[in-house]
Amino acid sequence: MILGGRLYATQNGSRWTKEGFACRAGYGIASVGAYSAKQITLLCAGDAGLGSTRKVLYASSDGGAQFTKAGSPPRGGDGGLLADPTPRHVLVASASGATFIYASTDGGRHWRTAKSLDDGGLGWNDFGFTTATQGVAVEGTSAFGTTHLWLTRNAGRTWQTVKF
Repeated sequence: MILGGRLYATQNGSRWTKEGFACRAGYGIASVGAYSAKQITLLCAGDAGLGSTRKVLYASSDGGAQFTKAGSPPRGGDGGLLADPTPRHVLVASASGATFIYASTDGGRHWRTAKSLDDGGLGWNDFGFTTATQGVAVEGTSAFGTTHLWLTRNAGRTWQTVKF
């Protein structure tokens, strides 16, 4: 859980402890992702400007006891939402003037743009994976009057809209 820019963890759901991790000065925790109880990723964002933020991904393989810098997703979009469908696949959904999904297949060292939408920055509201290869993302909100459900069946390499 993120509270006041700090990360809190629990083993039992009733007792929470503040973790020692903090993003560097001027950055805040934008999202937390977890492949398992041991493998956790954090996305820090800061240095905002013209519809973009600098993003830094940190990873822990010991349940959050220690984090190391894993890489830097592209700047496009403000902050982002993390999803970790496999130990090596990390995805970031972000938006500002446009809407993006960035994907890494090597734990965050290298990134590519898996989806770019020129939609005026409708953004993502739900983003996650139900299996190692199947993921969903909801673009937009009812407040904007436009929503789309996007689906991937290949771990985020490609995304298609779902009609219903």
